[in-house]
Amino acid sequence: MHLLRILYFSLVYSNLIYGILNWATANWSSIADLVKLNNKAIRSLLKVNRRERIPLRDLFYSARILQMKDIYDYELAKHMYKIYHNVFPDYIINNFSISATTKIRETEQTSKLT
Repeated sequence: MHLLRILYFSLVYSNLIYGILNWATANWSSIADLVKLNNKAIRSLLKVNRRERIPLRDLFYSARILQMKDIYDYELAKHMYKIYHNVFPDYIINNFSISATTKIRETEQTSKLT
């Protein structure tokens, strides 16, 4: 199982996350084939027949692998963290701005803590 997970992450997952922030916002029909391929990869990883009625969520959970939407959410969260904490270079950071309401909420939350 461990070797199969390594193969999954090197061959499948690495291709799924490449540019996911760009293409994952496309129409569902555009990415449905990728989701199906990812599901097939999980079934073959766990050696589960397609005809077995095991929910995909359970298969992904038992393999400790994220589904496509979860991969997108995770990558988006990492990206937003880097923007918010100025981890990106300045020429990228300058393309984004934090809204005033976010700053006000932070100030309100900080004052409640002290």
